[in-house]
Amino acid sequence: MSWKNYIPQIIEELNELQKLTNHGLLAGGALANKIWEKVNNKSMPINDIDIFIYDEYLEPSDKLDEDRYKKFIYSEKESKKSFDSYAGMRYESKHSKCYKINEHSRDSLLNFVNYSASTTDYNIIIESFDINCTQVGYDLSNGKLIFTKAFDEFIQTGDLKVTCAASPAHTLIRILKKRDELSAKLDKAIEFTYLKIARGQKFNNFMRHYFGDKYHDLYAKWKDELFTEGIILKKIEQTEWRTSQGYNPNLWTLDIDTGSTIHDGRNYLNAVPSLNDLDFYIRNIFGDKDRERLWRKFGTMWARKKEYINNIPSLEQEHKLEQFYWKVPEMSLSLQELSFDEQLSVIDNLCKLTDEETTICILKTCSISDSVLNEDDILLMSLRARKMIHKKNRNFHFEF
Repeated sequence: MSWKNYIPQIIEELNELQKLTNHGLLAGGALANKIWEKVNNKSMPINDIDIFIYDEYLEPSDKLDEDRYKKFIYSEKESKKSFDSYAGMRYESKHSKCYKINEHSRDSLLNFVNYSASTTDYNIIIESFDINCTQVGYDLSNGKLIFTKAFDEFIQTGDLKVTCAASPAHTLIRILKKRDELSAKLDKAIEFTYLKIARGQKFNNFMRHYFGDKYHDLYAKWKDELFTEGIILKKIEQTEWRTSQGYNPNLWTLDIDTGSTIHDGRNYLNAVPSLNDLDFYIRNIFGDKDRERLWRKFGTMWARKKEYINNIPSLEQEHKLEQFYWKVPEMSLSLQELSFDEQLSVIDNLCKLTDEETTICILKTCSISDSVLNEDDILLMSLRARKMIHKKNRNFHFEF
């Protein structure tokens, strides 16, 4: 029996605990725990029932950067690529979609979370939840069930996984709490590495590293286990400036002990600008020597095109494409629509029908989105490239 078949019964049982509203998104621990209870025939506690209420539109602008210390803000960013000959590839991050918690209110078991967002799609809420076992919701206005692939996999396997590491200090505590609460499985070698990297690296996402009394109290239960993993509690110093801004004086964070820091001596993380890229790296690259080596060389492309490399290329192919990237770094833009194999195919075709100087100029100046190039395509690009080469030579020709 699919876990989805339990939903009507679960909604009825939650409604009996306390009358639910006819609008908003029912999400969080209550719904997820109830599903786990039915699937595993294991009684689960219900401490509160979270209902998210959309208030108004929120513009994805740089003003979010100013507000993030005062309100909970979740934001996804997109990177726009550009190239210049001096600095090489540049990435400019812009907010793409976001939401901001406006206020919490309580009515017995019901915990109302009012928020503003750049979209009315509830998926933005579900996808921001930090652990796979929580990524499920129910639209109270129309009875639609919303969940991620990660949640569905958790119900099938019972394996806890980090899904959003925007609050790594919180999640280090929460994932241990969920493990014990659900009697679920946790591979700390992978998930703690994920969270240690998120805690130690700088990403263009909003990161919440501090927590208050609630998580400080929770930390006490697992402090010994966290300590053995090289994770230590740190009190945040309350400076005069923090006091003047009205910040809570009782704030803590979890730091990574020097001996437990995830080192990046080979630059494997150099192409991880965002948490989405980190998730891809941990789930698809980390621990595989061949993939880690390829990531170090081609991670900029791979991070933005997840299907960039499907099968491990030969060392000869790897070396050839690497050499062309050294000669023509602009390929990161001109061939950005193509996979590793397709990029090699384009280069091979160009090299067969043109000289190396023309091939390089084509790769610098022509955006190529189709790996299948006929002779006419290459001829037109060659003419354009030769014209640019001629213009360049003429501009730099001096007669004495």
